Amino acid sequence: MVNVFIFHGVGGSSSENWFPWMKAELQAAGHTVIVPDFPHPNRPQLDEWLKSFEQYKHLLSEDSVLVGHSLGGAFALRLLQSWNVRVLATFLVASVWGVMDNEFDPLMRTFTETSYDWQRINQYAGEIHILHSDNDPYIKLAKAE
Repeated sequence: MVNVFIFHGVGGSSSENWFPWMKAELQAAGHTVIVPDFPHPNRPQLDEWLKSFEQYKHLLSEDSVLVGHSLGGAFALRLLQSWNVRVLATFLVASVWGVMDNEFDPLMRTFTETSYDWQRINQYAGEIHILHSDNDPYIKLAKAE
């Protein structure tokens, strides 16, 4: 059985976008799915999100999959970089990679103000999948390439 974690972005919640559908599909396939609601989604702070997620740390393992949408992708990367827990796979959907040159940049600062340790992330992320559209109004395709 795989534990799947789905992370929302700025202003997000567990009940938005495709999260409920994805959760239902994965549960129907026999997986455990956790879609946490992070504190202060309209004013996200990395340290608060990491602290909030500590309650699930015991469920992270080589049989876990991380799915991060928008700022949730940056959270997944910071989690891997900070906690040194190897997972099966990491999916980054329309993910924030750093400064995105949009109105949300000031809100995402604690997630994006320092460089990623890609060597460390690659060591723990498992198989990495990046999904991005060419018509995202907030995160341009060039940022994902």
